[in-house]
Parts: sequence; C-alpha cells; structure tokens
Amino acid sequence: MKTWWQSFNIYLLLVAILCMSGCSSTDPNKSKKPMATIRLHLEVNQDGTGGNGPVEVTRSKFRVNVDKEPFLVEGDVARAAVIESVGGFAIQINFNSEALFKLDMMTSSHKGKHIAILCQYPKGKTTPKSFSRWVAAPMITKRIANGIFIFTPDCTREEADRLVLGLNNVADFARKAESDHF
Repeated sequence: MKTWWQSFNIYLLLVAILCMSGCSSTDPNKSKKPMATIRLHLEVNQDGTGGNGPVEVTRSKFRVNVDKEPFLVEGDVARAAVIESVGGFAIQINFNSEALFKLDMMTSSHKGKHIAILCQYPKGKTTPKSFSRWVAAPMITKRIANGIFIFTPDCTREEADRLVLGLNNVADFARKAESDHF
C-alpha cells in the first residue's frame, strides 16, 4: 500500500531530476550527469477497468498485460550494475530497504507472472536522443527476499551500460538529497 507521503517523495525526486536536467550550469566545463528511469510493472489479468493494458516487450514484441502503475521505480534503486552471465550480460538492480519489502511481497505472492520492465536510457553514440522501451519481462519463479533483482535486457551492452550509469546517478542524487534533508 502506498501512502501519500511515499508518493510525494517519489514525485518530489522526479521534479528535482527534471529541474536539474532543465537548468543550465554556469560552469561550461561541468557536464550534466545522465539520468535514466526504470519502471517495474506486474503482469495482471485483463479486467477492462483501464488500470491495466497490454504492452509489447522486447524487440520480439512479446505481449504482456500489465498494471499501468509500476510497483518499483528508479527512486527505489540503491545501486545498479551490468554483470556477466551465461552467454552475455545481465543487469543487477539492488533496491533500497523500503523497496526490498515491496519486491519480496510481489515475488512471493505472484509466482508464474511476469514483471515487465520499462526503461528510459540517456542518449548515446548510436541513439540520437533518450528513449523509452520495454526491455524485459522475466517470469517470477521464486521469492526475491534480498532486494537484488537480476534480468537479461533486450538491448546492447552499450545501452545497458548507459542505463546502469543513469540509474546510479539517480540513486546518488536521491541519497544526496536525503542526506541534505536531514
């Protein structure tokens, strides 16, 4: 259950990120840190209410009906990394302590469902601007109680590196904002 205070903090973080990306620096040598977003949406049964809908995940257009409200977002990320896996690479997301409980609850009560992952990457050499797309929809096969979520994205290694860098920048910004608050 989300309280209005948690929603307010997420919205405040997003507004702060947007303000940072929209403001110009007085120091021309100071570069802006790229930011990225990640949204984890739970697969749900279609009920015709408008609170859910089908999305096409990955380049193979795998259709998943998802809840339109994500249960975890980039503000919940403590740290992200690209890791080596069998046959390539994967992305490992370590969620903060509050999100750890949400992930545990969702994965323990929805085995057999998919988690559709929507990401927005910063621009890179091969992409002229930032863009959003559904990069993965792993099936929940077991409870994730430690807050570490690993998935294989349908993207290039360069895109995965940019996504992870952007997520870590958002996490650093959130930590700094929280420490400045207290």
